[in-house]
Amino acid sequence: SSRVLWTLAVTQFQVYYDLLKARTEAGIKNIALVRVEQLNPFPFDLVSQQIAKYSNAEIAWAQEEPMNMGGYQHVMPRFMTCLRTLGQVPDISKLRYIGRAAAASPATGFSSTHAQEQKYIVDTAMAL
Repeated sequence: SSRVLWTLAVTQFQVYYDLLKARTEAGIKNIALVRVEQLNPFPFDLVSQQIAKYSNAEIAWAQEEPMNMGGYQHVMPRFMTCLRTLGQVPDISKLRYIGRAAAASPATGFSSTHAQEQKYIVDTAMAL
């Protein structure tokens, strides 16, 4: 079955390109990467097209920011609206989060810790 990995790559689209590189290097064919470049206004039509295209897919949202700082909190209810519009039962378990845990700071301040966290995000996404 196909799998869709939704990514939001804020600023320099770093997460998207890290995932694209990892997918290419590993020769993974069953994960589609979709970059959402704009959150407001939310592109309901484009997101719904991708959900419909990969209707049997597990959907994951990947971001490098902590859960409480990136786009996840914003897009999650909008993804549920897209699912409802497509006649699917909106279920929070259909939208998996891949990223850093909620935190008071957007970064740890240590490059080694940041590299470990980034590797975790990429590895988790590629294991879908």
